[in-house]
Amino acid sequence: MRLLAEKRADILRSPHPGAQYVSVLQNITGGPRPMFAQGLAYGQSFPSAYGTFAADPNTPYGSVTGILNKNVLDTTGFTYTIDGDAAATTALNASVQKITPDADANRLRTDGLRWIPKVNGEFKIPVVSIHTLGDLFVPFSMEQVYQKRTAAKGNSAWLVQRAIRGISHCDFTVADSTTWSSGKPAAPSRPVTMW
Repeated sequence: MRLLAEKRADILRSPHPGAQYVSVLQNITGGPRPMFAQGLAYGQSFPSAYGTFAADPNTPYGSVTGILNKNVLDTTGFTYTIDGDAAATTALNASVQKITPDADANRLRTDGLRWIPKVNGEFKIPVVSIHTLGDLFVPFSMEQVYQKRTAAKGNSAWLVQRAIRGISHCDFTVADSTTWSSGKPAAPSRPVTMW
């Protein structure tokens, strides 16, 4: 573990473009946190994200592997940050391609549901959400977005979120899951980071 931390620190200090990319990736997926370096190096969930959103000859770009008929991607609100390099951060944000979604990409179906449900924090029951810190397929930042949306709806009292020290998508054990969903304050099966 110490070797990985030292290696990550060396990469982030490097002027190499790969180090800048790793810095942007870390910041856009939830910021500095335990398990990010391991998730990137060993988690194997990052490459699958490319397949989900990348262009495919049989499906439109941004259609989430054909679930939608149009582009749902929206990068207009993102600010990309390269740690320790304000000039490069400014240049990147000035030049990066911004993608705007099609207005009706995730429209209501005839049954009143959407093809991809909107997760806006609209609930009035207890909700426990657990997420692995190294997951780069559904990045940890999605928990932060979920928390903000839930607070905006006035439902924070119903939401409990827990971060699990795992390196891949849904990389938690049955014990991790049942510990938090049972409502009992039992110790988790491995260290848990809470924010």
